[in-house]
Amino acid sequence: MRNVYVLRCSNINLQCVGNHRNLQELRLKSLSGIRLSTTLAALKQLSSLKHLSLTTFKELGKMEPSVLGSLKNLESLELGECCDFPPEFGPESLSRLKKLERLRLEKGQGKDCPTFSILAGIAVLPKLTHLELVNFDVKPGFDKALAQCTNIRRLLIIPTYVTQSATTNHMVLNGVNHLCNSLTHFVWGVTHELLRVTELFVDQCEGQKDNKTPPSKAGKKSSGSDSIPILKPIQIKDDCQTDKLNDQENEIESNRNGDTKTAEDSEDRDESDDAKASAAAPQVEILPLPKLQKLLTSSLPKTRVKILKIPFHATWRQTISEPAL
Repeated sequence: MRNVYVLRCSNINLQCVGNHRNLQELRLKSLSGIRLSTTLAALKQLSSLKHLSLTTFKELGKMEPSVLGSLKNLESLELGECCDFPPEFGPESLSRLKKLERLRLEKGQGKDCPTFSILAGIAVLPKLTHLELVNFDVKPGFDKALAQCTNIRRLLIIPTYVTQSATTNHMVLNGVNHLCNSLTHFVWGVTHELLRVTELFVDQCEGQKDNKTPPSKAGKKSSGSDSIPILKPIQIKDDCQTDKLNDQENEIESNRNGDTKTAEDSEDRDESDDAKASAAAPQVEILPLPKLQKLLTSSLPKTRVKILKIPFHATWRQTISEPAL
């Protein structure tokens, strides 16, 4: 037996899998989530394994993920529920997979997710060229950590958009700009929920302005349609030389302050909370997606770029492939 696929299972024991030492491909996934009754220790026996996919596992980080570092022949790896991985997973386990060519990581969220140490482990893998980060928190400093991953050629990023979305987008934009000499394909996933909340935010700002203008000037089309918030200053690289985007270009007339909050329930925030948040937070640019596409195409001249608009529930199904670009 060389291939095992399990798509419907709520509880699994990996001891039986460990007996198949010639196994080359193992993919385990369930729509309802999988709970391991043992740790991942049995996988140590699978010395011939080349392709491993463990997604939708509950508390995977507590099941000895360090074992994965012993699978020296792995060429592709997919892991879900990366929230509680130990800090040493990247530098001590992931970095040992010298034959790894493709890596997909899902749901790296929360303060305990060691995103930076994982990226440090990724940066030292000589054959790794394909990276997918799906529903990952993008924290301050992410851009600098991603900049070290000059081995990556094909990159998919779908950030989590819950809070601080303008900072998140700023980090993604800066990070990929540092890879202008290495990236050949880049897909940036933007959720419908983020676009909707951004448009509501812009409508509110323009509504406040229109209330102060004569009726003949009110009622114009929203400037926030298909736009995302990005923390200023926006920096792009033209032929890998950093330039600042003219802050006045495409800027909405009302001078906005504040980072856009994009959880599904953020639409219900009362106006006083919005005002306080806007007063306290740094300035943001509301950037239309066509303008973002143009900026990325200019700053990444060697890269095929795609801005992907998707509902949150479809983010898990996204992957990077030639037809998608």
